[in-house]
Amino acid sequence: EPRFTLRQVAFSSDDRGDAARVDAEQALLLLGSDSSMVNAEALGDPIPLPYRLELASLSTITSRFGRDFTEAVSVLEPGAWSGPIYSGFGLHLVIVDEYLPAERPTLEAVEREVRRDYSNQRRKAAIDRLYEELAKQYTIVVEVPEIDETS
Repeated sequence: EPRFTLRQVAFSSDDRGDAARVDAEQALLLLGSDSSMVNAEALGDPIPLPYRLELASLSTITSRFGRDFTEAVSVLEPGAWSGPIYSGFGLHLVIVDEYLPAERPTLEAVEREVRRDYSNQRRKAAIDRLYEELAKQYTIVVEVPEIDETS
């Protein structure tokens, strides 16, 4: 997958209502004039996602922001603030700082990944067998206390 390093500033539709779009558009004008003089992160609203994503794949971006957001980001030219772009968190201004195109993995990289996955599956199966053997040695008894309904 291609990878993106990006920054985003969110404008919450829940908090700002209809003003979110106007606020985002005004912030875009401010960032477009001289973004080096503006603390972009302070312009928006806090959301439970980071302000900056470092070399994130399209699937990572989609899992965090949604498909529409990812589709819009995937066509942005690096180096300029763009937006507003919609996500489930509201409207965002986005700047792509770095774009790395998709690369075909080498055979060695695929082999390492397959070996790692196989090893993890074997380890998980061994742990599951161990728990099954341990569970055979114990009997679980749940004692329910009597409730005095007269008080």
